[in-house]
Amino acid sequence: PLESERIALDASEKKLFVYSTTWQKLIVLDAQTMGVIRTIDNISASDMLRSQYGPFLIAWDGGNTVKFVNTETYEVTNFTDELIGFWKIQESKHDENKWYAVTQEGPEGPWVVGNYDYKAKAWINKTSLPPQAEGESVFDFKVLPNEQKAYVATMGGWYPDYHAFGWVYSIDLAKGSVKAIPVDGGALSLEASPDSRRLYVGTGWPMPDANNLLELDVQSDTITGPIQLGKSKYRWAYTQINDLHMDPANPDILYATSTDGNAFIKANVDTRALADVLVLNEESFRPHFFVKRPKQATGYILIHQGANAFELDTDKATIKSVVTFPAIRADANSYDVAVNNAGRLLIAQGESILEVDSQGMRLLATHALSPDTPPVWNLVLSRDQKVLYSIAQERGRTEYQPNVFLAIDAENFQVKARFKLEGGGFQRPFELPDGSKLYALGGMQNGAVVVQVIGTDDYTVQKTITFAEQGSLGFAALPNYAFAYDPNSRTLFVGATHVVLAIDTDTDTIEKIIYLKDVAEAIGFKGQPWYFLTYINAIGLVYHPRENYLYIAHLDRSFISIYDLNDNRFLPQVIPLKGYFPSYVFANDDYSKIYSVNIRSDSVSVIGVKSKAVEKVIDLHARPN
Repeated sequence: PLESERIALDASEKKLFVYSTTWQKLIVLDAQTMGVIRTIDNISASDMLRSQYGPFLIAWDGGNTVKFVNTETYEVTNFTDELIGFWKIQESKHDENKWYAVTQEGPEGPWVVGNYDYKAKAWINKTSLPPQAEGESVFDFKVLPNEQKAYVATMGGWYPDYHAFGWVYSIDLAKGSVKAIPVDGGALSLEASPDSRRLYVGTGWPMPDANNLLELDVQSDTITGPIQLGKSKYRWAYTQINDLHMDPANPDILYATSTDGNAFIKANVDTRALADVLVLNEESFRPHFFVKRPKQATGYILIHQGANAFELDTDKATIKSVVTFPAIRADANSYDVAVNNAGRLLIAQGESILEVDSQGMRLLATHALSPDTPPVWNLVLSRDQKVLYSIAQERGRTEYQPNVFLAIDAENFQVKARFKLEGGGFQRPFELPDGSKLYALGGMQNGAVVVQVIGTDDYTVQKTITFAEQGSLGFAALPNYAFAYDPNSRTLFVGATHVVLAIDTDTDTIEKIIYLKDVAEAIGFKGQPWYFLTYINAIGLVYHPRENYLYIAHLDRSFISIYDLNDNRFLPQVIPLKGYFPSYVFANDDYSKIYSVNIRSDSVSVIGVKSKAVEKVIDLHARPN
């Protein structure tokens, strides 16, 4: 994957320099045609900026060396100070020899912010900045235009749920005084108003998730309130604001990028309101799951907020038709469908389950659930097709955390079992091929991974499997279905944020831990694999029985890695999906193709198992009507 997080224009604004962490290259593009002009190899950069004092980009990676890249000749010149690791740099507007810099004094020492004369390789003055939390990290640095104060944005860490914290540090550059300002959600990006009176803070993951862009009064160093952004047209919050820039021609306009909103944002800072937004992908369908028709090479790709589904031929990798389910609720967001051997569809609709004839999509019956049953939107049909399993959310709960296990008779639609699963929110359960046990994978997004083992003879929890290794915590975001099963060894693989766990289903113990960070080392990155490749969130798995390989779909960077279970190692390659945010992966019957349903680009990636590459991308909007 390109993993591009840094871009810069040259002074003429005719060239765009794009940095790829994974490729370790600067790619030079024509800013008009976006054609590649040149690539500059062997560049390592955690950040870069365009110099005010000549045709240069200044790039650094946290180490002792800063690179000057000539934007006209493409020559690279190194500057090194063995006593300093440069974390952040900003040039002075008044002295071309002066940098404002952020570093750390030794591995365990305090952070340091100050004026640095790079010609003399000496600090002019500096201020120590003691971190507020263990593991806290610097995300951005901004010196006011009047150069009286500097600000450092940090991410402090996570609460157990999807909620972060951090600080903005204010440093008086003349007096050396420091003030730590708490920021709910963590502070990821900073921008200052041209008059040096206001600072804007892009947050990470606040709670509630609406406080994504904050205004700070510079004189008092207090947060005066949020700029109201609302949510995108696809109902995503604008969390993870990674970059901010004032419009140089209009000081009332602030531009921002949001990863979770998948958006380029234009905000009016005078009115504290959203002025405009460009969502970067079409995601009106939001395909999230695939349900196979028994004994056929077809099935249905399910989408959000609609009565339609796409019928996929899994051998030919083509969309056969678009079907319309009957009697779907107008307020239905996402829902599951199961297909039995008789060709009847069972469709979850909250307070009821629809029974539909797949020939002609004719409604046969609406089976109302008992009034005290939590709304059922996800379901799995048992192997013997006698029971529907669901994990539902209690009524009245605002935060999405499904944790109520339901077993529903597939003949009379009465609830056979109902109880709460402890430990967080949970995915649809997985049933063993022999039907003896169910496995419910869940936990907290920044806490322990929890697998509840449920016996199907009496519907009780037989065992709770917990993985709580520090540094590898987290259950990948709901809703997903991150299971794969090896029938020969009777091993169940489950995906989480940092790991894939291999569970011996005879003893219900974790027999192996596959660390996702190892995929970065497998493709050549050592030392700090997280820096080079965003490898987290194993949201989908496919076990290939002939190869004895495990295919792992990684959510955030949208690629598939391959783990060789014969040699217990990742293969030295990954498969970029050419789609955004995989939500479910599956194989056709002969395992010649693997499919990834991409929820945030309305597409399906088709991977050839022999070629180990994406051979086709199905655009769900390409079909007429």
